[in-house]
Amino acid sequence: MQLPGRENRWRERPLEDCEEAVGLLAEALAPYTDRPFAFFGHSMGALLAHRPAHEFGTVRGAPLRHLFVAACTSPSLGPNPLAAGVVATYRALGLAGLPSAAELLDVFDGQPERLRHAMREHLGEGAGEQLLGVMDPVGCADLRIVHGYARPTAEAPLAVPVTALHGRRDPLVTEEGMSAWQDLTAGTFRLEVFDGDHYFCHPDQARAALLALLRTRLAGGLR
Repeated sequence: MQLPGRENRWRERPLEDCEEAVGLLAEALAPYTDRPFAFFGHSMGALLAHRPAHEFGTVRGAPLRHLFVAACTSPSLGPNPLAAGVVATYRALGLAGLPSAAELLDVFDGQPERLRHAMREHLGEGAGEQLLGVMDPVGCADLRIVHGYARPTAEAPLAVPVTALHGRRDPLVTEEGMSAWQDLTAGTFRLEVFDGDHYFCHPDQARAALLALLRTRLAGGLR
């Protein structure tokens, strides 16, 4: 799914509210859930994939066969630690909450290195480097969704297999954070670790290995 603000939808307003994003995704996906299907979500997309997976697979009884989640700490652990770390960084800079892209530009226009330095100082060198897009409107919107994500307390676990996918050198998400996705399913769970960072699914990292695993995992389940 291509969300507003991305690629050829760059003129559209990026989504900042999790409930709005989940609702739009569910509406767009509904026509395709009358046949066996699987969901894959990377980073913020993992959170957005989990909610429709629960809605279609658990509530509506649609033939969901698998949920793949990549590069995102499980919401079973509570508030997202990466988003919390970014908020703490902004607070140290005298900002409240998660400022918009326009507010960040007002504060750091002409001195973006100040923000980059603060990210590296509070979140670590690797994390700071991979968060340099936080001044971008899409990056700001994504952080707002992650920060505002709240798993319903009475939500039943999924009944389908879940595979968590982790980049061995990911500075933003720990292996323990990925392993905790097993708390959200009553089905089988597997953790797969790839050679790469937060963007291990990119062609210059482990995309070929990832696609091979997805094909293998789905080979018998969606026929």
